[in-house]
Amino acid sequence: MASKRFVHLDAARAAAALAIVVMHVTPLGRLDAPAGSADWRIMIAVNSLLRWAVPVFFMISGALFLDSERPQPVKSSGASRFCG
Repeated sequence: MASKRFVHLDAARAAAALAIVVMHVTPLGRLDAPAGSADWRIMIAVNSLLRWAVPVFFMISGALFLDSERPQPVKSSGASRFCG
């Protein structure tokens, strides 16, 4: 059976992943920027504007992880999926 892909969700998850990488990499070049300087303000602005990415990435990943056509017993929906 071919797996169905949700291209729009995959694209949104890729955009969120890229935003998370940018959010983590942005301050690395300016660790010595004094508080209140223009570089510091840019870092804070970029970090604040990209905060949406983490929850969106997790929500989309969770939505794609579930399969409505496959029964999901409560017992198997927890740690047993990841631990073995």
